[in-house]
Amino acid sequence: MRATGSLVVRRLLHAIPVILIVATGVFVLLEIAPGDAVDSYLAHTGSGDAAMAEQLRQQLGLDQSIVVRFLAYLEALLTFDLGWSVAANAPVTAAIALRLPNTVLLMGAAIIVAAALGIVLGGFAAMRRGRPEDGIVSSIGLALNSMPNFWVALILIIIFGVGLGYREVEFDAFKAHVDSYKNTAREYGRDIRVWTLALIVQGETEKEAKAFHDYYVNEKGDWDAATNVLDTIGINAKTFPPGVLEGLKSHFIAGWGGYPLVGTKEQIVDGLHTLKRMGLDGVLLSWPRYLEGMKQFRDITYPLLKQSGLRDFGG
Repeated sequence: MRATGSLVVRRLLHAIPVILIVATGVFVLLEIAPGDAVDSYLAHTGSGDAAMAEQLRQQLGLDQSIVVRFLAYLEALLTFDLGWSVAANAPVTAAIALRLPNTVLLMGAAIIVAAALGIVLGGFAAMRRGRPEDGIVSSIGLALNSMPNFWVALILIIIFGVGLGYREVEFDAFKAHVDSYKNTAREYGRDIRVWTLALIVQGETEKEAKAFHDYYVNEKGDWDAATNVLDTIGINAKTFPPGVLEGLKSHFIAGWGGYPLVGTKEQIVDGLHTLKRMGLDGVLLSWPRYLEGMKQFRDITYPLLKQSGLRDFGG
């Protein structure tokens, strides 16, 4: 036991310089990179001028010498003060804590699956040593082991996130935003309710609803007007990648950027339940054909909404 304890202590002591070297390396890379945190923030928000940038640098201490900034950086790391995330609109520690359970679950599942497959396939290859089956299993294992993990991860994200429409990441990000608004209000002694705008495109089938959505957005949409609106509020090619920008334009044409609920009456109700689980207290509904859509919602969708227990959305 004493030998084990001594080994653990030595390992921990050896880890200190490693952590310090890594932290210093991160700081140096951030220093030599073009721009700073203020530039990144203003690019993300699409607003601000030179005076505002200078004021933010003073507030964040970026106008201090590199030595002072480095010492402040180390102090923040030691106290686990990782700062504020502009993307999540919440403290970095809160953003990490929100995603930590899913991360641990993913890592644990990956280890279990990898170990199980390794044992089974390894045993199978050993039993078929020198045969074609052994060569196939060994070749597949070698190919997967040679691929960079980040590349395999990107491929899987494309398959499960895009190809199969998996939206758990979007759900977590949306919920984090809602929680951050409420937490910020509580810091000032106030309780607030957070609402959002939702666009409803309902059809007898999901295919019918999506076809009409595509028709009035892509065929009849005023894309020039959408571009002008986004430029007015500071959202343009300078602040967002082209693919994201086109998606934002599509959302604005569809329903002024509202959360899209496109599908059958059952899918509309499921979507509203999802918004409630995101922490929202209410939804302002809109339809591309307003009067017709509102009557359809009243006569067809609302009874199902009431039956599902979601009649009092803010309750």
